[in-house]
Amino acid sequence: MGTIDKILHLTLCVAVLSQSLSVAAADYDRYNVTMHILHTNDFHGRIEEIDKYGGVCSEENSKLGECFGGVSRIKTMIDKLKIKYHTLIFDAGNQYQGSLWTYHYGGEVLAKFINHLGYDYIALGVNEFDHGLDKLVPFVMNVRRTILSSNFDDNKTPGPWAMVRKSGPNLVDWDPIGVIGYTTALTSNISKPETIKFTDVVAAVQAEVDSLILEENITRIVAYGNQGFSDDVKMARALRGVDIIIGGHSNTFLYT
Repeated sequence: MGTIDKILHLTLCVAVLSQSLSVAAADYDRYNVTMHILHTNDFHGRIEEIDKYGGVCSEENSKLGECFGGVSRIKTMIDKLKIKYHTLIFDAGNQYQGSLWTYHYGGEVLAKFINHLGYDYIALGVNEFDHGLDKLVPFVMNVRRTILSSNFDDNKTPGPWAMVRKSGPNLVDWDPIGVIGYTTALTSNISKPETIKFTDVVAAVQAEVDSLILEENITRIVAYGNQGFSDDVKMARALRGVDIIIGGHSNTFLYT
């Protein structure tokens, strides 16, 4: 599979969502299995709808239908698409920062909204660490979704970090799908993960791919995480055995 095939192209962009809720299908003709993935990234605490500049939606603009996004719209679209498709739902990180919802209420409240949306897997983005580990702990403790980051090294840091896993299996039409998470290795330089370290993304993801293939006989593999589009393209060239890459962090809009 070539680089362009590996980098996920958005086959359906939902215009009403500023957070880029998208659906893509990976079709494996050999086994007659079709997988549909709904994914978001760089949500940045946009619990409420926003205007075209990313700011607070005024009552006037809301009445005129000139605002976008927000949890209500995302939930409505997820529920609509889940009726039509057998889906997996991902978030590629950067839930924190960007609104008073995360600044004031923090991770515990944010986790409640994430749980409500019904993600299967979420990634840890660089912004999740911007206020230190104490502010991230309530999110990790309260989110009832699988958190994945294959290059996450807690270095025996006290806290609930055992809840962050490298990968997770899933079944689509009873067919096993491997899911691997990752977080940019630059997190230590541009955020505040304190004693938590992040190893090389490509090496960590490839090691987990090899483990899924050799030890669990899983050959359909999705990698998703938070490091930016250009690094995802480089990673796609380097990896073996990954079918789809879903990325966040750089806020890159991909045209179909």
